[in-house]
Amino acid sequence: MYEPVSNDNSGSNKKRRLIISLLLILVILIIIIIIVAVTASGGSSNYEDIFLSVPSPENARETSKHLSSAPHIAGSYEDYDTAVWVRDQFLEYGIPDAQIQTYEVMLSYPVQRRVALVYPSSYECVLKEEAIPEDETSGDPRAIDTFNGYSDSGDVEGELVYANYGRIEDFEELDNMGLNLTGKIVIVRYGKIFRGNKVQLAAQRGAIGVLIYSDPADDGFARGPVYPEGPYRTNTSVQRGSVSYALGGDPITPGYPSTPNAPRYTFQQARNEMYQLPNIPVQPISYGDAAPLLSSIELNPAPAAWRGALPLNYNIGPGPARVQMNITVNDTRTTIWNVIARIKGSVEPDRLVLIGSHRDAWTFGNVDPISGQTTMLEAARGIGQIYKKGWRPRRSIMFCSWDAEEYNLIGSVEFVEQYEKLLIEQGVIYINLDTAVFGTESFSASGVPSIGEILRSSSKRINIPTPKDTPAKTIYNLWSQSQGNINQTKLDLLGSGSDFLGFISHIGIPSADLSFESDDYAVYHSNYDSYYWTSHFGDPTFEYHTSLAKLTGLLALQFIDSKVLPFDLTEYASYLYDWIKEVENYAKATLPADTFNFSPLYESQMNFSNEANKLMAEVNAVSGNDFYTIRRLNDKLMFTERAFLDFQGLKGRTWLRHSVLAPSQYDSYTGVAFPSLSDAIFEKDVDEINFQIKYLSLFIDSAANWMHGDCLLYTSPSPRDS
Repeated sequence: MYEPVSNDNSGSNKKRRLIISLLLILVILIIIIIIVAVTASGGSSNYEDIFLSVPSPENARETSKHLSSAPHIAGSYEDYDTAVWVRDQFLEYGIPDAQIQTYEVMLSYPVQRRVALVYPSSYECVLKEEAIPEDETSGDPRAIDTFNGYSDSGDVEGELVYANYGRIEDFEELDNMGLNLTGKIVIVRYGKIFRGNKVQLAAQRGAIGVLIYSDPADDGFARGPVYPEGPYRTNTSVQRGSVSYALGGDPITPGYPSTPNAPRYTFQQARNEMYQLPNIPVQPISYGDAAPLLSSIELNPAPAAWRGALPLNYNIGPGPARVQMNITVNDTRTTIWNVIARIKGSVEPDRLVLIGSHRDAWTFGNVDPISGQTTMLEAARGIGQIYKKGWRPRRSIMFCSWDAEEYNLIGSVEFVEQYEKLLIEQGVIYINLDTAVFGTESFSASGVPSIGEILRSSSKRINIPTPKDTPAKTIYNLWSQSQGNINQTKLDLLGSGSDFLGFISHIGIPSADLSFESDDYAVYHSNYDSYYWTSHFGDPTFEYHTSLAKLTGLLALQFIDSKVLPFDLTEYASYLYDWIKEVENYAKATLPADTFNFSPLYESQMNFSNEANKLMAEVNAVSGNDFYTIRRLNDKLMFTERAFLDFQGLKGRTWLRHSVLAPSQYDSYTGVAFPSLSDAIFEKDVDEINFQIKYLSLFIDSAANWMHGDCLLYTSPSPRDS
């Protein structure tokens, strides 16, 4: 019988194979643990370095030139083309989900425009920007005619009155003169406040039409060489722009999203019943066209502060100059296109970091908004690269390319209104980029105080261009220099005028707006806001676009991957105190000090400060990776901003809910603290002032209660305890 040869080594071989198998399993487990730890703990510094290596001036230049190569006003074929291109770019960058989202909204376009001086002499306004040979896009016949979005149609004639910048104080000066504007056409210059506020103030006083011009004292030859020899506005350059009265969204679906089945008001209801839009004609003109009109006004010499740089006597009027305005606009319901791209979070997919920039422009918009769109796309390209290399975000990130911002922040506001409940529950932070690079002289950051420290630390990591053989300079260095070289830079208040409005003022998501700036951006909303202007004056090397893309992405990564969200609520407490003091000083300068008492606000601020100190101490002491402990702290940090929301809305402006921060009622561009209180002081309404002091203190206490996490925080002691 055959028997196999015995092998005494077979047992040891099996043991060896078993040991090797166990070691392989152990190595695999260690690798998995490392990957999970890196993904879940926010240990992404290596990925941050990779991200920072991606944005480049060459790519930024290419993107900027492409997106501003054709005029692309909201609702146009060219606008749709940019939406498709941006969506495809997101997908090419490696962002796994990118979609075009549509809304049907009210927009307006010019049909006929005529402005003419008919007495005491005659002059037909040109109302057209001349083509400049050096700027190849400036003569593109597809560019929209000079007009103001949402102007009403009208055929009117009246005496001309000059009202300086058209601010509330300018119209009050006319009121004090006893000048009745009923039946008059008012001419104002651009600047200082939002153009829609100028029109609304004139219409409230009976004006039948408004002309808005750019004075060379503000952005023309008085400032320096005009375009294309220099950056300043030429004598045919015209600033287009919306004159909507409403702060944001589709005028015929106010307060709710313009989805297909949404109820809609008529265009005339939006103008004449809800006062969302002007019901008088409005037309922007150049200073070349303004000069003959202004020189024909003879009565009432204007104060020195009202005089511009045109070679004429600035008079107020009325008359004898008479002007005809024949304006026809086409109000229409049309499609707009947002582009939304997203990477889903691996640990907390229900927490969302958003970066947004609008894409539509009145004409070519190389600065406004393409500098912002380019910056966002470069940040997305960097994020896409690290995603391709295996990075998985702890929290979700969303990139938003908004449409129809120029008309009334429509794309972003409709998005906020449609997904309000979801965004209130999930939104961590919104970072906005609009006119993101219009110079290299200064850096500006507006936002909620709780992001101040993380923005400072991030800005210290990003260099900006410096001359050869000079020390490196960071964005923070420039930011500090822009504020007088102070030790700790301050964030400016968010007002309106861009897509952060819906996020911060309507649903309370902490927000920021970032930009590099200079004083010579004088082609705003004209045909000359072009690639040629930026490549010669705004950012010729495109290195500032690149630096801002790096800062934007780095800031976002801190909120995406940090185990504990990098909000600092102790800094918020400090800002609250400063704002209360500023408003109190305003009240003291306006009314007798014994007519109001700010103690309730100071007491609430102290409560907020105490709770913020306790919460931040707990944050700094946290250790380990217990999900629920971290989640509890993050919810306190993230939702404190929501505690300031008044869901009844601000007095007279119910769509705005943030009780502490809002646009000024008289200049939508400018942010103010404690807006309802500030308005009451302006109106010298003592009863309303004292009501608002006590009412606003409730919201600060609400935020303190939220940080504390206990409904019984400020109750009185029980009699048994005394």
